[in-house]
Amino acid sequence: MPVSLMKYEIYKMFHRKSLIIVIIISIVLQIVLMIFTGKQRNEMDENYYRTYINIVTGHVTNEKLLWLKNEKQILDDTIDKYDFHYQQYIEKTITTKEYKKYLAKYNEALQKKNSFLEAYEYYIRIMNWDNNLKSLRRSLDSFEHAKDMDNPEYIKKKAVYERLINVKAPEVIYSTGWEDLLVIPLYEIILISIIIIIGISPLWSEEYSSGMMKIIASSKQGRKVTSIIKLMLASIYSIFIVVLFIIIKIVYFTYKYDWMNWNSAIQSIDYFQNSILNISNLQYLIISSLFRIIAYTALGLMTLLISLLAKSTVFTIFISWCIFSSPILLVEMSKGIVGSVLDFSLFSIIEFEKLFEQSRIYVLGGQPLLSSFIILPVLFICIFILVFVIFFYNRSSKNKLC
Repeated sequence: MPVSLMKYEIYKMFHRKSLIIVIIISIVLQIVLMIFTGKQRNEMDENYYRTYINIVTGHVTNEKLLWLKNEKQILDDTIDKYDFHYQQYIEKTITTKEYKKYLAKYNEALQKKNSFLEAYEYYIRIMNWDNNLKSLRRSLDSFEHAKDMDNPEYIKKKAVYERLINVKAPEVIYSTGWEDLLVIPLYEIILISIIIIIGISPLWSEEYSSGMMKIIASSKQGRKVTSIIKLMLASIYSIFIVVLFIIIKIVYFTYKYDWMNWNSAIQSIDYFQNSILNISNLQYLIISSLFRIIAYTALGLMTLLISLLAKSTVFTIFISWCIFSSPILLVEMSKGIVGSVLDFSLFSIIEFEKLFEQSRIYVLGGQPLLSSFIILPVLFICIFILVFVIFFYNRSSKNKLC
């Protein structure tokens, strides 16, 4: 009975042509946006950038730094001497052939300049890792010298330092593909959430509109089995959509780039340079994917509960989207305690990397707490509450389902 009912519910869900169209359009948009967005470098040839990074890849050394400074000097000299060579050409002190030869070098230097500067700044940032640790240690020493160890700022900095000294030292890597893969764009969050909300919104509201709730409400067993089926379907559907988009993204970036540097420290990527996580790029991809699956499942269950309460597909879509998307504006506008609370909204948790691009540590009762230790319990508590409320509301004898 439950198996056949589950099959029937799945058939009803995917029999809706509107849902299939939304899923197909969203997937196409995801692919198109992945192709035409990502890490953009103004007037920079990606091949030049990759060439420079490959030359100095790995751990930083004085020899590599010297090579970079020498290359910088060559590029600067070539560009700066353009007016001089052009004047020589006008005055005919050099031949046309000599001028064209220099002009080719000048144009190449212009093409390389932006690529080189980004590679050079990236190298300097990696090289300064140890200096930044020493600077943080000196800051802690100043607090300790003043015997101000109860200061929340000291507690945070000490927690950051204790984690950073155990982090694998970052190294120079070609990270364009990893950064595009690990940093979740806003359009991806919106597309997945729309598919989940539209797919789950009718699960209960259609039962009301078709009159099936009168039959379901007539039996306690019917209410129980139906609630279980709806909960399972909402969860499975949410997980399926998230995993589908994750696979599409991984396949695309595997094709466009490769899996090199998967074991490098997450701090090797510019976006995560201030992170205190002691994990590799691949480990971060796995962890963030799991968090997103759990968070989107919570979104699906929240939509299911709203569908049960609102009894209307249109209202369910509207209310669910408002609840989910409101933190997009509120997080930008709010600071302090309100901003910290909004960090744990479903939207902020799905936008996982925002919580770890820098040191997110909260001091509670004089003890430092890393945001990742708070997020997972919050998610499971939310899911438990949603499941409990759906069961309680649906099985209560006082509830007038129809």
